[in-house]
Amino acid sequence: MEIPSTEIANSFFIKTKCNYYDFTFDVDAEIDNSLRILTDNKKAFQELRLGYRDQGVYQTIVKKEHIHSIWEERSKSSDNRPYPEELPRKEFIAV
Repeated sequence: MEIPSTEIANSFFIKTKCNYYDFTFDVDAEIDNSLRILTDNKKAFQELRLGYRDQGVYQTIVKKEHIHSIWEERSKSSDNRPYPEELPRKEFIAV
């Protein structure tokens, strides 16, 4: 079902992030009780022995219980619709 663009009042991007050890990661996928997390931080790659994903991007899969915190970051999308100001820009999620 397609929604006409005239019925869309606002839009925004959402990135899910987390803290694992002392590093911030992007959450790429949820797999059962684990998360696949990504970073371009070379120090995290070296210290945590992360796997190689792509040029300059590293990944690992960790159990949710090892994640310190997880949150969503919201930002204005690129389609010229306003960000819904009643939504917080950052919202923590229970792990």
